[in-house]
Amino acid sequence: MTAPLLVFGWGNASRGDDALGPAFIERLRALALPGVECLDDYQLQPEHALDLVGREGVLFVDASLTCPAPLEVTALQPQRDASFSSHAMSPAALLQAYVDVHGSVPPPPRC
Repeated sequence: MTAPLLVFGWGNASRGDDALGPAFIERLRALALPGVECLDDYQLQPEHALDLVGREGVLFVDASLTCPAPLEVTALQPQRDASFSSHAMSPAALLQAYVDVHGSVPPPPRC
């Protein structure tokens, strides 16, 4: 069964990038929250659109140099952008890939 909420964090400490997303996911996983699935990876990729199937909401977690401390929550809309490449993909571009395949986007998480 697919958990209603997917929390997806990404980053790569070994490349010199941040690892905030995977570190957050590691701690969240330890809580074993019902109805929440945790996923981490080095970067977003088009095939991650499949991880959004059947969700009621998705929360993307990544570090930022520009958000106000301690964090910022932003609603995303699907969007084609230049990040779609073999090395980088934005959450908005991932949502657009999902829409291209499934015709709609998962709703935002209920807070």
